[in-house]
Amino acid sequence: MYGLLEEKEKKIKEGMKIMGMNSMPYYMSWIVWYMIIGLITAIIVTLILLGSVFPNSDPLILILFYWFFTWSLIG
Repeated sequence: MYGLLEEKEKKIKEGMKIMGMNSMPYYMSWIVWYMIIGLITAIIVTLILLGSVFPNSDPLILILFYWFFTWSLIG
């Protein structure tokens, strides 16, 4: 499975090079995608934990904390 996905990834990058694009848009799309997924996850986790575990905490601080935590996992 990994080999198939890796080949698909290489074909996309090769197609972008043929069209004259460099690698930056390819990598930026992955970064933006994972930032959005991390933000959605951070909001869901904050909503779940705000009612039971952290009832007196500021929701914005919790969202930022979990969002930065997902960035650290990706980095």
